Amino acid sequence: MGYNQPMDKNTDLNELFCRAELPEEKAAGLLALTADSRFQRDRAYFVVRASCFLLSWLRDELVSSQCFDSLTLEVIGDDIEKRLPILKQMLSCQGEEYRSFLMRVSPYLILEPDDTCFGALYAFAHQLGDALKRAGYRVVYSGRTAAADLLIGKRYRGIIGFQNMSFCLRLSDGSFIFDQTDADIYDMVFDHPCWYARELAAMPERTCFLCLDRYYAEFINGRLGHRAVFFPPAGRKSRLCDLSFEEYRREKIKYVEYPLSFLGTIDDRLEADLDLIRERQPALYPLALLYVDRMQREIKKPQDMVLMELLSEDGAMERYFGQKEAFSDADFSDFLRSWAFLGKDLSMHLRTKVIKEILDAGIELHVFDQSFNKFKDYPNLHIHQGVGYQDTQKVYLKSLVSIGMMTGHKAGFTERTAGILLGGSLCFTEGSDYIDEEFDDGNDIEIFYPTEEGIRDIPSRLAALLSDKERTLMRAYKGMRKASRHHTWDSRVICLERALNDRLDKEILGSSHKISD
Repeated sequence: MGYNQPMDKNTDLNELFCRAELPEEKAAGLLALTADSRFQRDRAYFVVRASCFLLSWLRDELVSSQCFDSLTLEVIGDDIEKRLPILKQMLSCQGEEYRSFLMRVSPYLILEPDDTCFGALYAFAHQLGDALKRAGYRVVYSGRTAAADLLIGKRYRGIIGFQNMSFCLRLSDGSFIFDQTDADIYDMVFDHPCWYARELAAMPERTCFLCLDRYYAEFINGRLGHRAVFFPPAGRKSRLCDLSFEEYRREKIKYVEYPLSFLGTIDDRLEADLDLIRERQPALYPLALLYVDRMQREIKKPQDMVLMELLSEDGAMERYFGQKEAFSDADFSDFLRSWAFLGKDLSMHLRTKVIKEILDAGIELHVFDQSFNKFKDYPNLHIHQGVGYQDTQKVYLKSLVSIGMMTGHKAGFTERTAGILLGGSLCFTEGSDYIDEEFDDGNDIEIFYPTEEGIRDIPSRLAALLSDKERTLMRAYKGMRKASRHHTWDSRVICLERALNDRLDKEILGSSHKISD
């Protein structure tokens, strides 16, 4: 490109500035800006601003490579009146826009979680990190609590944690440890926020919570005073995802060892925990029974909504708590937390009913956890050794149909659902508002709700699917293809980056999007 040729939206920043010898860190920053240019509404203007920033940020390398002057002429072009003020501002290394570009060229810091949940969160950290790298961004990793040398005086494009409570840690002067760095903070939340309400509320104000359920984001926004968005987990493509149907069919038939599988645990503690409430909180035992019954009858409502409706009924607060006034947000969150286990208990109770209904019907079922030993007398139950999250796709590849069940996520999406779909198995899953919106029941997925009628119908539905392999394979293929387009970590990164770019542009230019778009 000659300096008399105008820069426009098609200008490739990497091609323009790669004439200089750049250290690895700055070459990665250049690639990040090139990647960011994809998300710009006014790409031409972004290219100009980014180029002016790069002339400043790479000045030493450009001068050393003897291309600073020629590149400056190319960047300014014939539009001196508009572009020269931008260049002067960037060369001063001052101002909010310069700082926003420094953030753009910085790496992500991902805080690795431990191996809880069969290593799922650890796998998420690396699958998301790999997707960010494929998208053109640099990623560095640290332990759950980052070392001081990774925080003090450092800048990051973002710091990402996974239900990471270290974000609320403070120094002796009361300031947050993570305030020692310049970065946006993202914490992915996979359980109902009531489990950690106090900890989440105590995190830095700039923390944005990424929630697998829309209701969880609403709870954090409305009751905890923090910013939260719907950002469901995803999965990684299997080797089947890019095949034609005939290719997929031939390969899948070779793999299938498990006509029907389920990856998960089973532990029905509902009655035992209700008995515990009767023993320790006898005055609240009637409320606990109503709470469980209402959750079961109104199966699409999240547990906080059900409890709030119960406590809002005439005389409920005085009857159960001896007070007329309603709970404050903080008091409600605390009480909800004290009974959060009932929501999980009900989910596991319904899961047990589903499994037992299938086994009682004589349908062959393959499971992968020793918690199923309580059902070991069923000849149609095949109990295998447990598998870590990294190996779950091997099970889905070998399954014709695989069952997915939620743990209270009423408007969410889980890694299990994504994994089943991307592994080329037909996903027979408990529904949610989001799953109902994203997929077509009976076409690319099979959805049930654990009501009495819904559970009763499961054996006949499964029997029909298992007896018509061709139709089942076609549905599984359609679900796999849809998931490979919209529910991989690569697709989630596009949403995350679009939101981050729009937020930065909103600060400078006044435009916006949402992560969940």
